[in-house]
Amino acid sequence: MSAALWIGPALISLFWAASLLRATRERRETPYRVGLGDPPGQGRVALLIPARDEQANIEACVRAARAALGPGPAIWALDDASRDQTGAILGRLAAEDPDLHVITGDGSPLPAGWKGKPWACQRLGRAALAQDPALDFLLFIDADVRLAPGAVAPVVGYAERNGLALLSGFGLLELRGFWENVLQPAVAGLILGANKLEHTNDPAQRRGAPIANGQLLLFSAAAYQRHGGHELVKDNVLDDVGMATALTARGEAYHVVFMTSIFSCRMYTSFSEIWEGWSKNLFAGFSYSWPKLLGVVGFIVIFVLLPWFCLLGAPVLPLSVGVWALLTVGLQLGLRLYLDGVFAQDRRYAPTVALGWGLLALLLLNSAVQTTRGTTTWKGRPLGPAPRA
Repeated sequence: MSAALWIGPALISLFWAASLLRATRERRETPYRVGLGDPPGQGRVALLIPARDEQANIEACVRAARAALGPGPAIWALDDASRDQTGAILGRLAAEDPDLHVITGDGSPLPAGWKGKPWACQRLGRAALAQDPALDFLLFIDADVRLAPGAVAPVVGYAERNGLALLSGFGLLELRGFWENVLQPAVAGLILGANKLEHTNDPAQRRGAPIANGQLLLFSAAAYQRHGGHELVKDNVLDDVGMATALTARGEAYHVVFMTSIFSCRMYTSFSEIWEGWSKNLFAGFSYSWPKLLGVVGFIVIFVLLPWFCLLGAPVLPLSVGVWALLTVGLQLGLRLYLDGVFAQDRRYAPTVALGWGLLALLLLNSAVQTTRGTTTWKGRPLGPAPRA
């Protein structure tokens, strides 16, 4: 093979080597992290939990939230017309905790132009602020989030020290089943790999929509009220990214940081949940752009899967191709093993890199097709077609 033909394979190998170096450097040097030992904040905070069909999660979520807050601060939970025992569980917990306030959705149609989660969050925010206008912060978490004991104070402290209108973070993904360990690291790798924290947190370097994680969103109560709360993203499937985008566009300060000791989250428990959950989100994450999405699918095929195909075909390919494939696959595995260590994942699943990213490519295409057709649903609610450009 001529030297010119090796330019492409060399670039693929260099990409994975650079990715491994970047990951290790960011782990050592990033200032964008919050830990349990960080200085606590002093502001008044209410914790808010929207919940729909969360009977498997809601009790553990609320109890962990109380341990994270300590006694006294209010917790607000909204049973969003659940079809299971979520409401009954919340009622029992509220009887034990006088500072747990439960709002019950009646299942009436959503207001015109609103999607389910933004409307649930809007009602929670309004209720918390109506009860306590002196609140400094509103902390929204998902029902599958488990906060660590004492976790809220250092998160508030970080927001206070940096003067933030919005703080979001990446906790630990709890992965148990086979498909969780195969697919979830690939999705997380796509999201984190495309968003360097020093760029997304710096207005001078930020390009495109700022990333955020709806599992944990801490708002300055003043900024939240000033801009109308979740009405900013009332029709947005990605309400977390939408809020970060809307607030930064209005000149508000925002950070997204690592919070691996602050909370954990088991997002999905089966292949079908993973497939449905990410199908509703991924195409929206590409701003409903087919060219962007197809570009990433092409990247997966060439940069991730091609070296594995060449390694499998090494017995019938030139020796140099086999050596290149072995080197590049080794770099991919090295990165996966390193990140598994950082995020406390099971390293035995590292060899499933190609399977995970191959399924992710199919998942991206499925998300685009379903969203374009308007057939995407979540927990029984149709989400409608992609917005018109």
